[in-house]
Amino acid sequence: MADRPRSVLFAINSPFSTRDYVSEPLFENLVETVRAHGLVPVFSSYESAIADFVNENGAEFEPLALRGDGFVRKQLWKVKNSVLHRAVRYRHNEVNQFAHQERFKRITSAWGRSEHAAIRPHDIWPRYLGFPFPGNRRLLRLLTSAMGSGVFNHSKAIQRTFWERRPVLLLTAMVQQPISFSYIHHARKTGVPAVGIVGSWDHLTKEGPIPQPVKECWV
Repeated sequence: MADRPRSVLFAINSPFSTRDYVSEPLFENLVETVRAHGLVPVFSSYESAIADFVNENGAEFEPLALRGDGFVRKQLWKVKNSVLHRAVRYRHNEVNQFAHQERFKRITSAWGRSEHAAIRPHDIWPRYLGFPFPGNRRLLRLLTSAMGSGVFNHSKAIQRTFWERRPVLLLTAMVQQPISFSYIHHARKTGVPAVGIVGSWDHLTKEGPIPQPVKECWV
């Protein structure tokens, strides 16, 4: 395994980032740049439909590891996604007094118990997310630390990917999403620098904290 070429690992975890990655000329430029440095571009995504396209254009594809291994890991994954991530996101936005936070709170207050067709579940803040002390920075740091910890993010599948692919750099799209915390956790453990990518500037003020340590963040 030691003779296997080093790689740059792209973790693509949403249809939006898949679309952006494989649209010209971004995809081709990324692949060419990585290969010019003697590295293998590896695209990890749950959208297996792009596998042939990725392979035909000089990169390698492997499935994105979405859930944990075994019963306990799957339960921890559910807790991280359904409760912890939303609580951290709420508190991060509340502490920083982002304008989007006030908008979501107004929507929740006015429409939270309705079944209006225009209301999406992620537009509504469940009341428990800010309980207790929604503006407490120390509690936010504690919850954010838990969000990025190995307790919630260790994955045998991702660990194997880092061992087999030997990345020198991780780029993860939609960096504030729970799966990115898992990839960045394993990057941190193996000393691989991580770059986060967000779809637009407003994501930085409504989607929650950036996992640490992210070396750079691209918009």
